[in-house]
Amino acid sequence: MVYINNVTDNMIQSLAEGLKNFLGFAGLVVFTYTSLLKEYCSHILCGSFIKCGNKIIMGHEDDRSIDENVNIYSYPFEENGFHVRSIPLSLYGVLLTYKIERLFDEDLKDICFSINAINDDVKNFNNLSINIDDRKLNYLKVNKTDILKRIELLNIDSKELEMIIKTKIRNNYIFNLEFLEDYNVSKFNVLVEFDVKNGTETKMYKVLIALEYCANEEELRLITLY
Repeated sequence: MVYINNVTDNMIQSLAEGLKNFLGFAGLVVFTYTSLLKEYCSHILCGSFIKCGNKIIMGHEDDRSIDENVNIYSYPFEENGFHVRSIPLSLYGVLLTYKIERLFDEDLKDICFSINAINDDVKNFNNLSINIDDRKLNYLKVNKTDILKRIELLNIDSKELEMIIKTKIRNNYIFNLEFLEDYNVSKFNVLVEFDVKNGTETKMYKVLIALEYCANEEELRLITLY
């Protein structure tokens, strides 16, 4: 089983066409949204390498020289036109690996490590409140009408939206962490899913939410959503 991240619809089609005559190819599953299979895969699969253009980046043993480039998996990258670049596994594991999104991960240590990259004052995420100013909500209703309508939150008030966001972010990873030194602002994004019922069908939508981490106030302040 192979998990590939950050692929377009055209890339998925190309993979399916290119592998259909390969004896070991059983098919593919799109993991855009949460599913039991995606949840299962998130527990059994681990990161092996990253493709960046025509370069394959992976880890190698820590006792090797950092200047060596070693294909420790012995996959035929070179004969297919790729160049292997490797770094010590201790660096690769911390800086270049990621986890597949999963729902039921109550361990918040990953989030604490992430927040610590942009702010020295790390609070317990369970104790952080969500702050949505009424002016911010009105701005979103005017400028993000389509998004709020799609997920059926156009008529919601700020307190209700705060509760929804607080529930959603507990089960999602945070990313795109940034510290804006000029404004002394620590912020990050979280991608959350919304299930919207349409008659007998249920549609799923993903919404990107940008939040400011306010350690002194022990709150997360809504910046915007996409």
